[in-house]
Amino acid sequence: MKIKEMLELIEILYEDFSNYYYYLALRYENKNRNVDDIITENSKHNANREDERDFPEFGTPEYEELEELDGISAWVIGHLKNMYRYQLENDVESLGWEHAYIIASDDAGNASDDVILDDGEILLKNAFVLAKLF
Repeated sequence: MKIKEMLELIEILYEDFSNYYYYLALRYENKNRNVDDIITENSKHNANREDERDFPEFGTPEYEELEELDGISAWVIGHLKNMYRYQLENDVESLGWEHAYIIASDDAGNASDDVILDDGEILLKNAFVLAKLF
């Protein structure tokens, strides 16, 4: 699925569901989830990384040692077009993840004072899979 097609689908889903849930966000994972799955695990934080892509692989001992956040990390839908400006302009096909989901929750997590979320990132508590994009 091309980025442009994904964003168009997200826009439709957002219009359909934004009146029912306080938070809707985009979550990428290599984990295969189903619609209505509740996400009980929390994301981890690597405060000491020099580059945001410098992150241990999920499930490794290095990953398990990281600080646990107060919710699952996702991307605010309103920031997506700006985040993917380059990919849209260059008609990029994929971002390298196996799966993308629209997740929903009425409860946002809180970042502690030593946790700085990326621009457009949000933490959601007790989120569930509203839609599987791919």
